[in-house]
Amino acid sequence: MHPVLPLARLVSGAVTFLFSTIMVAQTYWGSNQLGGVYGNGSLFTVTESGTFTKKHDFFRYFGGDPKSDLLKASNGIYYGVTEADGTNGAGVLFSYDPTTQTYTVRFNFVPGTAEAGTAPIRGLVQAGNGLLYGLCRAGGANGLGTIFSYNPTTHAVVRLHSFSGANGSTPFSKLILGASNLTLWGTTQFGGASSNNGGVVFEYTIGASTPFQRRASFDAAAGNVTGRLPRTGLTRTTNGRMFGVTSGGGANGFGTVFEINTSTYAITVVRALTAADGSVPFGGLVESSTNVLHGTTTAQGANGSGTVFTVNATVTPATFTKVHDLTGTVASNIYSTMTKGTDGLLYGTSHFGGASSQGVIFSYNTSTNVLSPLASFQSVGLSESYGGVIQDGAVWYGLCSSGGPGTGGGLYRFTPATSTITSLLYFNASNGHNPQGRMLMGSNGRLYGTTLNGGVLGQGVIYSINPTNSAYTRMFDLGGTNGTFPQGYLVEVSGKLYGLCTDGGANAAGTIFEYDLNTNVFTKKKDLETANGSRPLAGFLVASNGSLYTTTSQGGANGLGTILRYVPSTNTLTKVHDFSSTTGGAPMSSLFQAGNGLLYGTTVRGGVVDAGTLYSFNTVSNTFTKLYDFDGLQGGAPAGDLIQATNGKLYGTCRDDGLYFNGCIFSWNITTGTYTEEYDMQLAEGALSEAKLVQGNDGRLYGTCVQGGTANEGTVFRFDPTTLAFTVLQNLAEATTGKWPADGLTREVAAVPSTDLLLDAKLFLEGPYVAAETRMTDGLRTLTGANGFPLTEPFTALGFTQAGGGGGETIAASVLTATGDNAIVDWVLVELRDKNNSSSIVRTRAALLQRDGNVVGLNGTSVVGINAPAGEYFVALRSRNHFGVMRSTVVTLNSSTATTLNF
Repeated sequence: MHPVLPLARLVSGAVTFLFSTIMVAQTYWGSNQLGGVYGNGSLFTVTESGTFTKKHDFFRYFGGDPKSDLLKASNGIYYGVTEADGTNGAGVLFSYDPTTQTYTVRFNFVPGTAEAGTAPIRGLVQAGNGLLYGLCRAGGANGLGTIFSYNPTTHAVVRLHSFSGANGSTPFSKLILGASNLTLWGTTQFGGASSNNGGVVFEYTIGASTPFQRRASFDAAAGNVTGRLPRTGLTRTTNGRMFGVTSGGGANGFGTVFEINTSTYAITVVRALTAADGSVPFGGLVESSTNVLHGTTTAQGANGSGTVFTVNATVTPATFTKVHDLTGTVASNIYSTMTKGTDGLLYGTSHFGGASSQGVIFSYNTSTNVLSPLASFQSVGLSESYGGVIQDGAVWYGLCSSGGPGTGGGLYRFTPATSTITSLLYFNASNGHNPQGRMLMGSNGRLYGTTLNGGVLGQGVIYSINPTNSAYTRMFDLGGTNGTFPQGYLVEVSGKLYGLCTDGGANAAGTIFEYDLNTNVFTKKKDLETANGSRPLAGFLVASNGSLYTTTSQGGANGLGTILRYVPSTNTLTKVHDFSSTTGGAPMSSLFQAGNGLLYGTTVRGGVVDAGTLYSFNTVSNTFTKLYDFDGLQGGAPAGDLIQATNGKLYGTCRDDGLYFNGCIFSWNITTGTYTEEYDMQLAEGALSEAKLVQGNDGRLYGTCVQGGTANEGTVFRFDPTTLAFTVLQNLAEATTGKWPADGLTREVAAVPSTDLLLDAKLFLEGPYVAAETRMTDGLRTLTGANGFPLTEPFTALGFTQAGGGGGETIAASVLTATGDNAIVDWVLVELRDKNNSSSIVRTRAALLQRDGNVVGLNGTSVVGINAPAGEYFVALRSRNHFGVMRSTVVTLNSSTATTLNF
């Protein structure tokens, strides 16, 4: 094997050889487990020259504890607010597009006297000018809350008014439109005239010279007649009357139902609530029929769980009637305002009741006074609903203030036809969190990976990122029986991704899954079990026999993990080895297939001093061989997958020990069986490397350290296996770049077009060529075992440059059964090179060579197709053990007619 094979050029029929090393600039992608803008990790690129670029910050659904109703604005988008969290911890204003299911934080509220306010509370209302208006219960010039506006076109938030105490304080309500669609009415929980501090009713006229007017103050605690502490807003009836509730005060101290005259601003108590009526109303009133209102209380009543009541505004004075006593196990403590559905029923949410007493969605029939629970929030892990629901066609939307994997509540959709709640997003959860395994460059030119956490269930996601524009896509949310917490990497076989989850599934031992890139269908293929191995920490290896191999870190006969073989075509899983304390155990890495056909791997435990082992595995005989016991002094706990460099040696990294106890880079000579500790990392250079190294076009090795560096948050490094020079390319820092890169780098390959250029080439290899027959011998295809014909292209493992989507091509075993002139002799590598610079490789494609010299595609018969734009190229053909050859002039290739080249 040659590290760089010399390349022949055809010039006027003569063959000359060029011995220069071919260099192609290369970019690598990596991931950080944590840090970045949102603290959830990041994706980055690094070039061989050391240029580092952060490409993506894993997003968090910022916001938490929403007590808001949703508003569907005139643009068809939903808007709401959260009381807490966001980038400043002061709440957010958000939008949600029900068509695209896109959540967007439109504004992060900021503490400070000059800001728009903090802790927005009950939701928004859209006025006649198209702007949305809301209230903050804190912040503003006096720290007592604000009125603000939001422009859904420009996304600008403007503070309109700061409450001062005398004009109200700490609003806990939602604004409503008055008689004019440019007039807003609301209440505050505290403040008011003199020292009453019982709250106010106010009016805000948009565009007026003096827009804010306090219209009434509730009684002081001593008077306690009109009620005090209104915690919800007002409701206008069809005949123009305005009603509300207070959560305290009144003649009995349980709150009141009141009417305010919109001309004289006099407050009239409709009902001073009694214990039998129910007490402490938090939810607002809804007009259930013309000039008749329905409302709820949160406590007392016959069962101590609150009540439903009506207010008849068809008469003067209005009258109050309790119509239903809530039951704790069914639905209790209703804090939300009910909404009238198109079917005439009222719909609402309860704070408690239902499964696990986490609250329910219910309907209420105003004719029969029957409350029917429809679905429990426990089914999606949510609880504590303060907001109501709004109808959108056949479904309803709403918010809960608590629960979910982010513990900040969530946004949900309710479908009455099936009585099901669907979580659409969980606040403070993420669209991916803690990316662990290295990325895969897919055959379609996109990068794919998994995150350990995040997603709808908080248990990991499959994602893709477009290397051209860095567009991130969350493709599938893992969790539950599908498998949870993936830590390894993905592989691609025939357009399908295969991966492993470390936990979850039917046996809580992890799963094997498949994701079809063409149909976007996820399929759980296997549930792992303790007896065969559990908790896989790495991904699969696609071996030359077409099977997938991986390791598990636990389970098996000795509890120290196993080697598993998985055959996708038959969905067959077989345990082929049990790790032990003597041979090595608890592997963090998967396997690597070297040029000799054997699989190689490492364990982090076991061996002579329990510092791990290095081993080989023969896929033909299923023979496991321990090759080396790590001793700690020269490195310990090797964690990353191995690679074979162009010098034929295997290289890997140790997490621990070595000269400075920060880990090391090591090599293994598979010919001589020699272990070499190549380099010991010092803390300033990096520590605890779990990376699989990748060899660059410059012959040097690139990798990552989880810790160490200037901030002790990880590094990206380069290592020269010839000179042993170690270079830190990037010191990682949590806030800016992200930190803790877990599993190394992935070579970026440019996205390729879907149309193949066609090449009909002919070539003879000198060794197998028989002059008398003008044919080559084909004995290699009939060999089996480690020295047999590989079913995966051999060039990548030998260090050949791959570009433009080349590398990793496989063939079916049936291709090797052809005889005669079409019998397969060996693999060849087709290179398309830049027409202006023949040393620059722009596309590669592995192909097959027949006895009669025809270079054919991977089905063994067709002409070769290469994904590349039509145009002029230098064309070269390379063999794994012969000199390569290249045309001396450029050739025009296209996708309609095969270009013939006879080498």
